Formats: sequence, structure tokens, C-alpha cells
Amino acid sequence: MSPELFVGALGLAIAITFAWGFRSLTKERWQFLASYPVSREPDGSWKGVNLTWYGVFGAVAAVAASMLAAVLLGAIDIPLSASLMMVGALLAICLPAARIVARIVEGRRHTFTVGGASFVGLVLTPLLVRGMDQWVAPYFGTRMPVVPVLAALVVAYALGEAIGRLGCISFGCCYGRPLASSPSWVQQLFSRWHFVFHGPTRKIAYSGNLAGEPVVPIQAITACIYAVAALSGTWLFLRGHHAFALLVAGLTTHLWRALSELLRADFRGEHFPTAYQWLALASATFTVAVVLFVPSSPLNRTADITLGVKGLWDPLALIGFRVIWLATLAWMGRSTVTTSRLTYSVVPDHG
Repeated sequence: MSPELFVGALGLAIAITFAWGFRSLTKERWQFLASYPVSREPDGSWKGVNLTWYGVFGAVAAVAASMLAAVLLGAIDIPLSASLMMVGALLAICLPAARIVARIVEGRRHTFTVGGASFVGLVLTPLLVRGMDQWVAPYFGTRMPVVPVLAALVVAYALGEAIGRLGCISFGCCYGRPLASSPSWVQQLFSRWHFVFHGPTRKIAYSGNLAGEPVVPIQAITACIYAVAALSGTWLFLRGHHAFALLVAGLTTHLWRALSELLRADFRGEHFPTAYQWLALASATFTVAVVLFVPSSPLNRTADITLGVKGLWDPLALIGFRVIWLATLAWMGRSTVTTSRLTYSVVPDHG
């Protein structure tokens, strides 16, 4: 399989998914996947906990990013077990960090920030790679150079971020500015292509009071930009341009995160520039610094995409990706800002 064929197939799958998601996920029915009872109420009904599509898309994004990281690292002959250890360690760090950073910046307990988590993960990844290279590499019989490994992980992160934006659409978070109060050029640009969210339990409704209002489709714009960054970075990586892959994927995601704040209306902290913008700019600077100053010996082998793809069928991969999906869904899918009331009855004619 050629790198162009792999990137083309991945791009087609992303395009089909986005075409459906951008049309469908603003509808009210796409916020909650299921509800389950937890306690009986005095009136005989049950208090329920809601499972969200936000969590489902977050879990899909985590698995897609993990799979792409495994493919890219496998293509340069880094064993699947080492890749899964790396991804698992990063998820164990970044999932809690998404809540902790949001609590520090926004003062809210029941929210996530992928931007804050990505900054924590980016800063710690070179240290983690160095540690694994010293500890794990002798066991696996291969070295783990910082720049190629970090490039693979950042490219995979860009893909995960792109898919994860579908979850933001379904929950109505990370929403854009209302067109009515935007500059005229923004109104003209998005006069036909905008989002209108429905449902009182969407974050855009209870936090921004913008349900039913046309808003800038910032989640879709971000998803497309990040997807292009991931596809470009994948092609560069498979062609052996690891530093360029890291710069393209890293700078695109971080600089756009800082710029996109100008088109967002959700609460981002008390100050401007926001803390998230400063974190994004710091992440971009850190990415450039890694490329310029971190020594990384060149690989003595070219990437073999077929070898990377074959690794996905390893039983360890099949189990590992399922564990990642379930763990991410359990962490992100259980809504703590909404509740439900459930009643059960027997259908008379079917009893």
C-alpha cells in the first residue's frame, strides 16, 4: 500500500463522516445515547444518569488517534506493544488533565478542556519517550527517537481532535458566536453555512442562551482544519519527513486553537487573551523548540505503511483499542450536568 492510497482512504472516510455529522448532530435527538436508572423517586419514577453521544464520539476519537499512532509507529518498526504502552500512558495523564485544567481556568468542575490536556500531554511526551527509550527499547530491540515518535503522536492527536469535534456538536459545547452580533463579513461568509442548535439541555442553550440562533459553525471549521493537518502530517511522516510532519500537525492545531477563540462564544475564562490561547501559543513554541533543539538520530529505515496496518489485526491491538474505547466512554460519556426521570410500565396488549 502506498502512502497516497492510505491517506486518500483515510480522507474519504473522514469526509463521509463529517458530511453526515455536520448535517445531523445539531438536532436534539443526538445529545443523549441512553439513560439508566440509579435511584427511586418518591412518586415511583427513577432518577436517571444520561450517557451522551459526546462520550461516544470522544471514545471513537481516542481509538482513531490510537490506531493512527500505532500505524505510524509500526511503519517505522516500533512494536505495537510499545505503541500501546505509550498511548495508554498519555491517556492516563491527559484524560484527568482535561478536567483539572478546566477547573483551574474556568472554575468549573463539570467540564473538559482538550486544549489544556493537549498542552500537558505535549510537554510530558518527550520525557515519556526518553524514559521508554531507556527502559523499554532494550527489551523490544529497537530505539524510540523523540522527534519521529512525537510526530506520530501529534499527527494522531490532530485526527482525534478532528473527530472529537463531532462530540462538541452533539452536546452543543465549544459553540461559535451568534451571527446576529458578528461583523458583517462573518455574517456574509456564514449566511448559508451555519449551525442552529435545538434542545434546552444543550450547553449552548443553558450556558449561552443561544438555542435556535444561527451561530458560526466553529466546531465544523476546526474539525476540517485539524483533519487536513492530520492527513498532511500522515503523508509527510510516511515519506520520512518527521520534523515537517510534527511542525505541520503541531503548529496548525495549536495556532488555530488560539485563533479560533475569536470566533467562539462559550466561556473561556475571565481574561483576554484567554488562558487557553496562551497555552496554545506555548504549545506551538514548544513544538518548534523540540524540532530545533532536541537531538534525534535519523532512522536507518523507511516507513512501511503495510507493516503498520498489519499491526492493527494483532490480538493485542484489538483488545487494547477496545479498552481505550470503554475507558474513554466511561470517563467522558456520563453526563454530570444533566439528569433524567424515568418511568416504566407494561404495554397492556403485550403483557
